[in-house]
Amino acid sequence: MHKIIKLSYPDDKSQQFTISYSIVTSPDMQEISCSIDSPGIPVWLQLRKFSFESRMQNGNMVLMFNETNNSRNLDTTLFIDTVYSRIIETERKKSGQLSSKLR
Repeated sequence: MHKIIKLSYPDDKSQQFTISYSIVTSPDMQEISCSIDSPGIPVWLQLRKFSFESRMQNGNMVLMFNETNNSRNLDTTLFIDTVYSRIIETERKKSGQLSSKLR
């Protein structure tokens, strides 16, 4: 099931992006797949699709490094980090069951 968040980046007065995402969770892993659904994305944003993978470690989901997400320019990397934070925040508010600690 795809869910949607809206995010203004880099600040609240900037362009608003619509990001659809889905979460697949198993006992020892979690994958979040994202797609930017906004038309006319800026030049600095070099990925339209990206994903996050977390593994269970000591009872907590730990975000794994993803070279693809971090191999672009700094603005793209920071945008992707902001998307991840917003998704985790949104999911925690909705269900209170998504146990992922940012490290």
